[in-house]
Amino acid sequence: MTSIEDAVTPAPTGPDARRANVARRWALLAFAWTLPGALQLVQEATYGRAYGLEGLAHWRALPLYLTAWLPWIPLTAVVVRATRRLSPRRIGWARSALGHAALATAAGGLHLVAVGWIRMSFPPDHWPPAWVPASMGAWLKQSFWSFQLQAEFLAYLLVVAATLAFDHDRGVQAERARALELEARLHQAQLSALRNQLRPHFLFNALNSAVVLAEQDGAAAATMLRRISTLLRTSLEREGEESVCLADELELARHYLGIESVRFADRLSTSFAVDPEALDLEVPAWILQPLVENAVRHGVAPLARRGHVRVGAALDGDELRLTVEDDGVGVAGADGGSAAGVGLGLRGTRERLRAAFGERGRLDVEALDAGGTRVSVALPAVERAAGTERDA
Repeated sequence: MTSIEDAVTPAPTGPDARRANVARRWALLAFAWTLPGALQLVQEATYGRAYGLEGLAHWRALPLYLTAWLPWIPLTAVVVRATRRLSPRRIGWARSALGHAALATAAGGLHLVAVGWIRMSFPPDHWPPAWVPASMGAWLKQSFWSFQLQAEFLAYLLVVAATLAFDHDRGVQAERARALELEARLHQAQLSALRNQLRPHFLFNALNSAVVLAEQDGAAAATMLRRISTLLRTSLEREGEESVCLADELELARHYLGIESVRFADRLSTSFAVDPEALDLEVPAWILQPLVENAVRHGVAPLARRGHVRVGAALDGDELRLTVEDDGVGVAGADGGSAAGVGLGLRGTRERLRAAFGERGRLDVEALDAGGTRVSVALPAVERAAGTERDA
C-alpha cells in the first residue's frame, strides 16, 4: 500500500521507473484534491437552485472550483513530514497537540488566503456581485461563518489520519518482512547446522572403520582410505550446497557402501533400485548417508551371516520416496527415538526434513516382518534448477 509520503516523495527505484512513479503519484494527489472543489460546485448549484438562480451557468465556475483545493498538494507534503516530526513518541502529547494546532491554523489560513485572492481576482462572469469578496478580511470572515475554516481543519486532520494509518500499515508490513527474513535466516542456519552435524559424524565413523581394518588387513585398509579420500573430495566440492540432484546423492551412497564392503568383505552385499525419472530431482545434500550408515552399522554389522542393504528411490505422484532396507538384526524403537540403532544420524535427518519441508518432509523407521529394518524418507519431488551442474 502506498503512503501519502510516497505520493509526494520519489520512490527509490531506477531512474525511469522513479520518474514515472513520481509523476503518477503527483497526478493521483492532484486528482484527489479536485474532489472537494467538485463537491463545492455541486453545493453552489444546489444553493442557487434553492434561491431561484437556476439560470446561472455554474459550469463556467468549474475551473475555479476544481483548482480551489490544489494548493493543498504542496501543503500535504508539509503536513506529512510534520506529522512524523510531531509524533507524540518523540516530543510528547502536549507539544504534539500544540504543534498540530499551530500547523493546521497556518496551513488552513494560507489556503483560505490563496482561495480568497483567486476569487477576488478572477471571479466567474456569471456570479452575482454579492458573491465576490469585497476584501480579504471580508472573505476570511465569510469563510468562518460558512464553515470554510472548519473545512480546512477537517482537511488537515484527514491528511494526518491518512498518514498515520498508512505509516502504521507500512510499519506492520516492515515488521512482518523482518520477521520472515529472521525466520528464513534461522531456518537456513538450522539446515546448515544439521548438515554440518551429520557430515563430521559420518567421516568420523568411516575413519574409525579404517583404523579397525588396518589392524586386520593393511591392503584392505589402504583401499578403504582411497575411497574415503574420494568422499572427502566430494565433501569439499559440495561445500555450501544445501541440495544436490538425487543421482549425485546415490553416487555418494555407493562410495560409502563400497568402503564398508571392503571392511566386511563377503559379509555385505548391496543393491540399488532407482526410478530413472527420479535421478534429476533435487534432494538435500547428505540425505541418504545417515540412512545407509544406519543400515550397515546397526543392521548388518552385528550379524554372523551375510547381510544385504538395498537402496531405493521412486516417484509417488508429487512426492519422492527414498528407502534404505537391510535384512539385519532390526532396529529397536521404530518411532525413531533414542532407542538403540536410532541415533544422531536418523534424528538429525528427521529434524532436517521437518525444518526444510514441514509436514511434507517425513522419516519413518519400520521393523520388517522377515527381519531387518526399512527407513523411508518422503519429500516433495522438485526438479533440479535448470543450468545447475551435477557434482563431479
